[in-house]
Amino acid sequence: MNIQRLILRDFRNLHACDLELTEGVHILCGENGQGKTNLLESIYILSNLSSFRSAHLKDLILYGATYGRILGRIRSGGVQKELMVFIREGGKIVKVNGHAVGRGVDYFGEFAALLFSPDSLKWVQGGPEFRRRFMDTAISRIDRNYLLQLKEYKRVLYQRNRLLRLIHESKAPRETLKAWNEQLVQTGSRILEKRLDYLRDLAPVLREVFKAFFQKAAEIRIQYHSSWFRIPKLNGAMADLSVWTGRFRQGIEQKEDEEVRQRTGLIGPHLDDLDFLVDGRPLKPGSSRGEMRMFAISLTLSEAKLYRNKKGRFPVLLLDDVTSELDRKRQEILCKQIESLGQVFLTTTDDSFVGKMKSCARIFQVQKGEIILVT
Repeated sequence: MNIQRLILRDFRNLHACDLELTEGVHILCGENGQGKTNLLESIYILSNLSSFRSAHLKDLILYGATYGRILGRIRSGGVQKELMVFIREGGKIVKVNGHAVGRGVDYFGEFAALLFSPDSLKWVQGGPEFRRRFMDTAISRIDRNYLLQLKEYKRVLYQRNRLLRLIHESKAPRETLKAWNEQLVQTGSRILEKRLDYLRDLAPVLREVFKAFFQKAAEIRIQYHSSWFRIPKLNGAMADLSVWTGRFRQGIEQKEDEEVRQRTGLIGPHLDDLDFLVDGRPLKPGSSRGEMRMFAISLTLSEAKLYRNKKGRFPVLLLDDVTSELDRKRQEILCKQIESLGQVFLTTTDDSFVGKMKSCARIFQVQKGEIILVT
């Protein structure tokens, strides 16, 4: 999977950008604030229909312009297609090969782009919501049905929480909770099953990438923490779906009185978490920043490799400020890793790193919104 051509109009400070792109590594160099990350952001939006930097669409439009546009010509699995995201203050229009797409869920999966940015450290040092988002986004890229299941689970959870409040206020009979309990159990158990399957497949890939970066073998383990029962180690055959369903149902029955008192659901995959363990030690905020950064980079590269194992092609890889805080040895290892990962876009302000990559990458200089091919 790769972008063959990227055309931007009035996207942030990129007024008029038209790039012919190839397979391999593309390095965007230049001073901070010139537009390097803006280019990565445009590719990310073309994949995810949302920004990793701003929740407000108007922030994406060049100051003084009335709209912004991102157009990408994509080749995936031998098929070419044209994707377009038209951004205006009141919303966005999305098209595939000239045809409008009404729902984001129908678009998701047309083009996959994975991102590492400084915020990716939150997968390790942030709260549980960041690790859940990492899992759910990664699985949804591979399995669009999982995204639909997440949407259904959130709908059921919202309706059930609303009913819990009514029951607490004696405005609804408790018997009405049973149907919503069962819907939550069925959708929640399927989400848990797919999360565990994904993490089980991710762990050995992560182990190999981690070994390459740290030049030593380590026991890398991912421990999933369910909010309603203990999950065994993620290796070998996992329990049948009926086991998760039965335990979820039992947990809801045990927690029902407390949930009514607190007027909210207290168990389910929306409250789950996971730990990343290195030689049995969890990576936590107390770990060194360098260790956490390397682990977050390893997670991103591992996700890309697992995507290829599942889909038969690499996603586009976006690496924002990835060389920051890496010593020379780690930078060299990173170079070797990304050379074989399909199409990669990398931003850096490190001239020495750019010099090392000249022989195996296309170099673009970014200055005041202008993007110029150097080599």
